Amino acid sequence: MKLVEAVGFIFLKGNKVLLEKRWEHEDNYAGILAVPGGHVGKREKLENVAVREAQEELEVKVTELEFVASLKDFDKTSKHWYLLHYFLCKEWLGEISETTEQEAIKWQQ
Repeated sequence: MKLVEAVGFIFLKGNKVLLEKRWEHEDNYAGILAVPGGHVGKREKLENVAVREAQEELEVKVTELEFVASLKDFDKTSKHWYLLHYFLCKEWLGEISETTEQEAIKWQQ
């Protein structure tokens, strides 16, 4: 079975974490509330993926990251296994904004 690599980026504000509501028509993890993230390209460094995807999905430039963990998960939408690498975004420039990449974003306690 196919193993897909992706990163998740964790933003904290006080005692809240940023979550995204994924679109129902997504080809993976459709319709769920999740930590934002994105797919890893060939020969792409995980840290670079987190920075690139945060810019694309939330319109912020991450300036400081810390690796948290890597976890394996089966996605019921795509029927693929994912190896998810999670990073804590400690510093960033700009204001986090919704984009067309997700249905909604919210700070959740």
